[in-house]
This record gives sequence, structure tokens and C-alpha cells, in this order.
Amino acid sequence: MNVSKTYTLASSSFRISVPEELAVETIFRQYSPFEGEGDKLLTSLEFKTTGDFLAFKAPFRFTRYNEEAPYLWLALEPVAQETKVVAGFSNTKLAPQGLFLPSLDFSQAEIVVPGNVDRFLASFVINNSAMIAYSYTASRFKTLLIHASLVVKDGKAYAFLGRSGTGKSTHARLWLENLPGARLLNDDNPVIYIKEGRVFASGSPWSGKTPCYINEEYPLAGIVRLNQAPQNKIVRLGSLQSYAALLPSCSCMKWDSRQSKAVSDTVMEVVSEVPVWHLDCLPDADAAHLCYKTISNASKK
Repeated sequence: MNVSKTYTLASSSFRISVPEELAVETIFRQYSPFEGEGDKLLTSLEFKTTGDFLAFKAPFRFTRYNEEAPYLWLALEPVAQETKVVAGFSNTKLAPQGLFLPSLDFSQAEIVVPGNVDRFLASFVINNSAMIAYSYTASRFKTLLIHASLVVKDGKAYAFLGRSGTGKSTHARLWLENLPGARLLNDDNPVIYIKEGRVFASGSPWSGKTPCYINEEYPLAGIVRLNQAPQNKIVRLGSLQSYAALLPSCSCMKWDSRQSKAVSDTVMEVVSEVPVWHLDCLPDADAAHLCYKTISNASKK
């Protein structure tokens, strides 16, 4: 028997329906802090198993989109004047091991895996499907799911951006270790959104390898793009540079013109309200102190 629960981020909800035994051991644990109804239901996802998974995925022509596990696969199917998206996920380069099949507007979706799937892979497919569905549908409401580490200090949130391996998690940890009162809010996929003209950031059920699932929101006081360097140096970016710094970190299907425009417009609004910085840094305490001192001093002016 499937169990269905609703979760809310930034006042927008999504619903996941999964077998009871799977929900208890996987989904409910990290999603439970976000349980509840929001102002609007964006999407509903239903988990299914099939005994003939090979036949189920046969009609789709998948392309693998990354070179390191876990792997994302996409099949783009033309439907009238639009493009239907089918996503696959796997831990192997050979082929998708689970599928995400949304409707054209992503308001509904099926998550399909083989009948003998293990719990780890099932959870992995569910989480990634939920992230894609939420980021797509929430983008219409000035809400961004970003790849970043998010720290809160003195009632304000700070987002650290950068390519994988740049040191986002390391820099966040340096804040926690060296700046009294700093706390980690999310270590991989926080949410940024605009509410009543102000920019806020919150945690999410998706935090990468760090189990940090905190349902709290704070005003976003600064965005910092990191770069490993032999010295610590921070500079504030101009409007165009700020846009270019934040946009690549936003979850977005770039081929979808509606989502691309919604994300782009929201990024422009965010960087017009929140200062964006570039930090060349070493993995040391001085980098954390320099970063926080510079940002906090600028916000007082």
C-alpha cells in the first residue's frame, strides 16, 4: 500500500506517494521536517515498480549528461509544439536504473524502478525526481533551487557557490568552527526565493552527503562565489558579474524556454537586492573571518 504525504518549501508544496515500507526507512526521515500543506500544490509524484523495466524504458532514447556517478540521463520527446522530458538515474554508465516521467507541465509524474530495486537506489531515484519536479514547478513563483552551501549567522543567511570540488562545504565548515553562532542550514541544495519584495533562503530535504534537513528561513544577506587560491581576497561584483555568478548554480532545464526565462528573471531580481561577492581563498580560518567581516560591514553602510 502506498502512503502519500505533502511537503512544503517556500510556501509551495509537492506530494510524494511511496510504499509504506520504503517511506518509513527512507523518504520520511529527511522530508519529515518539511511536512505540511503550503499555499499551492506544485506537483504530485507517484512511485511505481515494474517487473519488466527494460521494456518500459525501451521507447526512450537516453543521453547521459555527466561523467561521474551518480549519473543523469535525459530523453527529450517532441509533443506538438513542446518537449516532453523523461529523466533517468543510475550508479552505472551502462543505462538508467530508474525513470522520472513527468507530465508536460510537471504537475504530475511517475517514478518507475525495477521490481527488485534495492532501497538505496529507490531512495536515490525518488530524491532526484523530487528535486527536478520541485525546481521546475517552483521556478514559476520566483523560487530557485541552487547548488550551494548555506550558513546562517545572527539571523541572516549566506550562500557559498562554486563548481564541485571548489570548497563550498569546507568554507561553510570554517564559518562554523571560527565564527560564534554560525550554523549550517543546508550543504548542497538550499532554496532562494522572493517574498513580498525581499529575498529569503531556506533549507531543503536535499543536502548532498551532509544530513542537514532544516526547515527554517532567513533573509539572504550575501552570496559568495568561491575560488581556490594561494591567498585570501574578496571583491564585490557588479550587476552583470553577479548575474553570471549566480545563474550557473541554479537548477534549470536550459532548453525549456519558460523555465529558463523564469529562472533568469528571478536571478536578476535576487542580485538587485542581495550583494554578490567573489572570494579567492585558502581553506583556513582567515578566509572565514575575511569573508564574514567584509560582508557584514558592507551591509551596515
